[in-house]
Amino acid sequence: MIEFTVFTTPRPWQRPRFNSKTGSVFTAPAIRAYSELIRIAAGKAMGGREPFEQPITVNLSFARDTFCDWKRFGDVDNLSKIVLDAMNGIVYLDDSLIIELTAEKIFDRKSYVKISVKPFGD
Repeated sequence: MIEFTVFTTPRPWQRPRFNSKTGSVFTAPAIRAYSELIRIAAGKAMGGREPFEQPITVNLSFARDTFCDWKRFGDVDNLSKIVLDAMNGIVYLDDSLIIELTAEKIFDRKSYVKISVKPFGD
């Protein structure tokens, strides 16, 4: 089992955007930076271990330090997607190994993303 917390404001996944002037598709810099922050924290939490290759359970907690409308917090599925995608190849070989997923949005004193991954059934 691994468990780690990233102290940052949770961000929901966003579709890549299209630049009509250049004809190129790009991901917003803030989304790329957030994803990279999760990847780095996941790598540190793994401590050199190989990614999980068996079915897994993932628990996610998304905390905001500022009370806001729940809708402005982000959809829980989009909050989860960016974190799960960022951990591909680091914590698990592929997110298709996730058998059970729980995710929650909460308000707390600090903004963070708490992540727990363990083999399914443990």
